[in-house]
Amino acid sequence: MTTGERSLVVLRGSSSGLRTSESSVLAGAGGRSLASGDLNGDGFADLVVGRPDAANGGEVATYHGSAGGLTTTGAAVVARGELEEARSGGELGASVAVGDTDGDGYADVLAGAPGDDSGAGRAFLLRGGASGLSATGAVAYVEGAGAVPGTPEADDRFGSAVTVSDLTGDSVADLTIGAEGENAGDGTIMAVSAGAGAAYGPSALGSPAGTGIGGRLAG
Repeated sequence: MTTGERSLVVLRGSSSGLRTSESSVLAGAGGRSLASGDLNGDGFADLVVGRPDAANGGEVATYHGSAGGLTTTGAAVVARGELEEARSGGELGASVAVGDTDGDGYADVLAGAPGDDSGAGRAFLLRGGASGLSATGAVAYVEGAGAVPGTPEADDRFGSAVTVSDLTGDSVADLTIGAEGENAGDGTIMAVSAGAGAAYGPSALGSPAGTGIGGRLAG
């Protein structure tokens, strides 16, 4: 492994836990954020890697699972410039999450780009399909547009964290997007489902002001 190179290290599971003796390394395939799900519907989990430091605004890479484990065969990259014009500092892939948002049997990817638009930020929903992840049909989410509440402002960092999970019990995954810089660093969490959105700041969640909620999410 080259010094400074980001690589993926895969540890295989067993009945007794992880087996370091059978680990594998994908040199140069690493990034800052990771998520997994079946993007192409073949029954094997695929790995999604966010690389916000990549040139021209960041990128999201995918590696497919197989009977033999993770493979570089069919690996693909969706770059910031494929979604809209490339934007230096956009940080696409600072956060990634996976789930089937449209019930078609293919997992989709929600990727945050909190550095976009002078740090106002945005998030992109990328569609999975039989061939894997694609920029075709991608949907951009911005504060104050569509079902997303709020007003985009510099340094809100909308997209700093994301999750995809079923919030409403309808068996279709919904979106949760954090904006850690909202309201001068108070932060907020925005939930978007079935065309409706809601925002939750520190007071609603019982957190002190200035805590930057939305910088980390789990779901």
